[in-house]
Amino acid sequence: KDKLEEGATEGGERGAYQVFACSLIGVICACIRRIVVGSDGPLSFLGSSILGDQLTLAYTAFFACCAGDTWASELGVLSK
Repeated sequence: KDKLEEGATEGGERGAYQVFACSLIGVICACIRRIVVGSDGPLSFLGSSILGDQLTLAYTAFFACCAGDTWASELGVLSK
């Protein structure tokens, strides 16, 4: 990556503060889901746990988007 990307530094420039700030939304979704639902179980989309299912999907989608962004930035350099 260093040879292909201009200005790349070893270890990147992401600190603990930035990681915490960027993951805060996903962590809040997970915490609210735990408070609302209380226990783990399969997604049902029926009954009283619709909010819990939505929060589960929000949490999963948030971190899937973060993973996709990371993979894109790491592998996208190789396409040049």
